[in-house]
Amino acid sequence: MKKSYKILEIERRINGDLGDYLKREYVDNRKNSNEIGNEIGVSDSTIIRWLEGYEISRRSYPEVRLPEGIKKPSKDKLYDLYVTQDKSQRKIAKEIGVNKITISRWLEGYEISRRSYPEVRLPEGIKKPSKEEFYDLYITQDKNQREIAKEIGVNQATIRNWLRQYGISKKNSLSIDERVLRLLEET
Repeated sequence: MKKSYKILEIERRINGDLGDYLKREYVDNRKNSNEIGNEIGVSDSTIIRWLEGYEISRRSYPEVRLPEGIKKPSKDKLYDLYVTQDKSQRKIAKEIGVNKITISRWLEGYEISRRSYPEVRLPEGIKKPSKEEFYDLYITQDKNQREIAKEIGVNQATIRNWLRQYGISKKNSLSIDERVLRLLEET
């Protein structure tokens, strides 16, 4: 593996080869990526990337050992954190003391739908409206893309993406027949 400045800096601190250190801590001492990352001052995702770079086989999920004192939350608790409170997997992982991948696996195991990548990238506190809510804003309330974007707190490109995802025709692309039908529905 090509050694970056960060790796060389860490090797100076641990006084040895990073690959040997990772094998010792991850394989022999059975520490998880979060524990190792905390010890040397990098994120758990960096440790995971380095494990792959040094071709150190990762443990399968059932073998993953939670840090001492950490308990897996119930399905209801995880649902509350992720769905109700709209916290990110990373934020939940930090609160619990595990890595993001563990949270992702727990969500999958509990069959809690994970947010798509575009949804994850929404600003904090902003949720994607359901198809029905979006249809109401765009068609029933007859708001334009700019107005909806401003109301929700996203940009117009996001609104265009949602129109496409929900299969809602853009107003300027509605056929004359569709416009007439819409007008008749409103009266």
